[in-house]
Amino acid sequence: LLTAFGDLVFAQEEICPNGDCPAAPAANTNYAKIYQDIWDADQALNGVPGILPSDPRDEKRGYVVVDEPRGNFREGSNPDKNIITKVVIPDSKRATYDLVKKLFDNYTLDQSKPETPQ
Repeated sequence: LLTAFGDLVFAQEEICPNGDCPAAPAANTNYAKIYQDIWDADQALNGVPGILPSDPRDEKRGYVVVDEPRGNFREGSNPDKNIITKVVIPDSKRATYDLVKKLFDNYTLDQSKPETPQ
């Protein structure tokens, strides 16, 4: 059977008797909206915004300074350039970031590198 959660649909581990499954609600295929909703929820809680070096800084909210490379990053730019030049995470949001740091101690988002689960 399929279960609706908001606009999303999830499969359940049940078998339809005699292959007689009810029609599922239409799945949401507006992925841009899904990602925007996740971003908005994160920013409303423990997220910190990315800002440019020239933007105003709010120490209470926190921020990540992103120094974008000039020109084409692949051609002529310094591949060793640090794009993230400063990260400020206020104490009120620190616990969330400490948990993520522990998670990525053993796992990687880079799929070309092996994970090191303990």
